[in-house]
Amino acid sequence: VLNDQFCLESGNRAFWNQFKSSQFPIGKDLFNNLNISVETKAEIKALLNDTLQDHPTLNKIEVVCELPEIGKVVLSLSSSLIQWKALGANAILLSFENITERRINEEKLQLASNVLSSNLNGIMITDANANIIEVNPAFTEITGYEKLEVIGKNPKLLGSGHHSKEFYTHMWN
Repeated sequence: VLNDQFCLESGNRAFWNQFKSSQFPIGKDLFNNLNISVETKAEIKALLNDTLQDHPTLNKIEVVCELPEIGKVVLSLSSSLIQWKALGANAILLSFENITERRINEEKLQLASNVLSSNLNGIMITDANANIIEVNPAFTEITGYEKLEVIGKNPKLLGSGHHSKEFYTHMWN
């Protein structure tokens, strides 16, 4: 919970566990403890100011920060205006969600997707039961099979008759 000067008034147990009490002392300006760019600071202040005006046009944003003892994180921030009895005034309830791992995984998936789709070699991905779950465009061009024709099928359908059973066993292993 932040007051109208963006100073920390309170935090729940999850907040203190995530951010360590020494990082965000009660009564201190939130921005003194965030190592963020000028642009990011402006984004957060816009979110908080809109919330104070009771008409948030930005109710959720994502920011990258460097936090003491934690390091670089991606945070999803959302805010809402509340009546804080301890202050006798309106306050801002600011929710933090650390989405760093999610963003890293999304980047990895995007990279894998780019490699799969742009590779000139035919690529086929199977599950543990040897069912085809994905192929790239080069695969369809090389084999003549459309993607939907092979999804869920066993790679044996590609047998050309030019290779021995041992060849395919070795390739599968």
